[in-house]
Amino acid sequence: QDRSKELVAGCKPAGRGIEASQRPGPGPMGEGSGGASSAPSSSCCCCCCHPCSGCGSSTTTASSGAGAATPSTPHSVGSFRSMYNLPPDDPNHPINVKQQAPEEFASFLDGRQPDGKHRHCTDCLCLLLLLACWIAMTTLGIDALVRGDPALLINGVDEQGRICGIDSGVKGASQWVLASWSGAGICVNKCPTVNNWNDISSFDPADIDELLCRENAGNGTWYADYPFYLVYYGDCMYQFKTSNFLNYCILEDLNLFSDVFSTLYDFDDSFSVSYIYERANNLTKTFSDIFAVFLFICLFGFVVSFVIATAYNTLLTIPCVAKLVVWGSVWSVFLFSLASAGYAHFLAKKFREEVPQVRGDNEIETVQVLAYIGFGFSLFWLCLILYLRDRIRLAVGLVVETARALNKIPALIIAVPIMQVVGLVAFTLPWLFFVIYMASLGDVETKKSKAAGFEVNYKEINYSTQQSRAAWFMLFGYFWTAEFIEAFGQTITAMCMCCYYFTRDKSRINNLTICHAVRIVTRYHLGTLAFGSILVAIVRLIRAYLRYMEKYAMRNRTCIQKILLKCIHCCMWCIERCIKYINANAYIQTCIWGTSFCASAFNAFWLIFRNLARVAAVTGVTHFLVIIGKVMVVVLTSGWFYYVMDTYYADTVNNLVLPTVVVAVLATFVASMFFEVFGMGTTTLLQCFIADEEMFKDHPEGAFAENALQDYLLAHGKAKVKRAAKKQKASLVIRQEGRRKETPRHSNRKG
Repeated sequence: QDRSKELVAGCKPAGRGIEASQRPGPGPMGEGSGGASSAPSSSCCCCCCHPCSGCGSSTTTASSGAGAATPSTPHSVGSFRSMYNLPPDDPNHPINVKQQAPEEFASFLDGRQPDGKHRHCTDCLCLLLLLACWIAMTTLGIDALVRGDPALLINGVDEQGRICGIDSGVKGASQWVLASWSGAGICVNKCPTVNNWNDISSFDPADIDELLCRENAGNGTWYADYPFYLVYYGDCMYQFKTSNFLNYCILEDLNLFSDVFSTLYDFDDSFSVSYIYERANNLTKTFSDIFAVFLFICLFGFVVSFVIATAYNTLLTIPCVAKLVVWGSVWSVFLFSLASAGYAHFLAKKFREEVPQVRGDNEIETVQVLAYIGFGFSLFWLCLILYLRDRIRLAVGLVVETARALNKIPALIIAVPIMQVVGLVAFTLPWLFFVIYMASLGDVETKKSKAAGFEVNYKEINYSTQQSRAAWFMLFGYFWTAEFIEAFGQTITAMCMCCYYFTRDKSRINNLTICHAVRIVTRYHLGTLAFGSILVAIVRLIRAYLRYMEKYAMRNRTCIQKILLKCIHCCMWCIERCIKYINANAYIQTCIWGTSFCASAFNAFWLIFRNLARVAAVTGVTHFLVIIGKVMVVVLTSGWFYYVMDTYYADTVNNLVLPTVVVAVLATFVASMFFEVFGMGTTTLLQCFIADEEMFKDHPEGAFAENALQDYLLAHGKAKVKRAAKKQKASLVIRQEGRRKETPRHSNRKG
């Protein structure tokens, strides 16, 4: 040990401060790894200076590169001191200098990372490619605006197969109106604005001019002069008050259907008449119920559901509540499986002892096998609980901390979805405008078909190869931009959670943190988001092309192609889910360390791989709590709405089922929006915790973790130090024994 002290005192090892190894690579982020402060294993005690005479052999310097030869004694300076129990004589000595985080993570909001380095723009080339994609889409759209005509797509087709306002004979009549109960329509100059069905005589030929009739209506039939039968047999239609919507005349009052059928055609029970009457009556009642309680639907669907979700989040900030929910659910699964297995074993024994035996042997054996399976699952679940108990405790602490963070930044729950929705709408509207004009550039053909006694005229459009490629490019641009907008929201959430975790004074965290996060992400990391989103966009484009090929295969009825396409489509779906998962974790790494997408994705992958138990426990607990939260929000919101409507407004609506379903759908949307932010926040805090653990692995009392996370870090930090010391001691004994065996015996002869 005295010789070791001399060696260390005489050498100038590499510093381990901020300048060296600024950020942890794939190794330091792992569970139980060496940490960010460990020296490389390929250097000896004097790797940064001249070779030591006491090393026994010359060693390469740090500047020799990755391909340098490994020295014969591969001990780092830090492990050298701990191996020989060297006292920390000088606290400023490079051996004792560890990688430190800044005092406040607020410096990160000024463009710094946890290791103190300033941020820089990442993946700028991908951002330029995205801008080029937008420019190309705009160019194609402007060209379509010049040469296209959306009326070819929008305008209706009359019963002769002519496009209203386009084809010869109907160029002046651009509006389509229903002219028969069978579904056929005609082109008119202006939509009807009066209701005349009650004023037309049933048998006066002079009133036929007041009807909307098809060409050659009633030609050669006995009812050609009777308005009543012309309407009845589908050659004409009464005029109803309508409004123009995209050159289609839409009825303003759906109750007119019920009035017409109940008054004039109550004697006919034919399929078409009764079908239309029933559907029109049900449709009228349904829409009238929704419009009658529309304000209450919006109130409960958006406001009440959000209040319930916020209350649930507040409950999760209480540690005992989160522990009760998680551990109660975990042990409930064990007890339920054990009780089910015991009951199945009891039934099998009871069936076997019945006299006379009623059940067959196969049934008894099946029940007994189910009992064995239940016992096996119970044993497996118990072992899994015992193995993951520490990880589950960590997951509960992360969930509680996430709930506290959202209470500090409540606007994050609303701001992120609003930014995503506004961005998507702002892009979708012009994109849809361009696509409609591009779609009108094809060759349009009109066709006719019949189904269930109704005539349907439709348009079929054929496109050239160049037009098809332009359409696929527009679809790819939409996928890329949509994923980019989603990634922007995820990164904003991750950045806010990083600010919360790495700030000791939590009073500095408020809703303004969102503005700081938006500034940093927009300034430095838009290229990283473009990189990650293009990968998902490519997979989504492949899936869209597979759907197109699948429809083509179904049209040709080739069974083998359909099966193969289904399998490939399933594989591509799995790949898309994996890429999205890696992307989300890569964005978190970018928020913490400011690295590019490739480095972040690489680090995120190995982070997950080395911490599978932690990630599995945190993901499972988070998903479980999210499912409980979604179910609670939807059930409470829809149930409360049904109770209020049934108690106070029962006379207003005919049926509460559909309004309640609409409220449940809106509540599901709000709950998904809320808990999407919650899940991303929990995943971010997990990676922040691992980074915190690595930066302060030697002195966990100085870490940023608080509350339950701090207790977990202190307990496991001391345990890791003890295990590392024990391992180093055992390694020292083994190496000393090896050196004794390798020491040659010297002869006593002189010379």
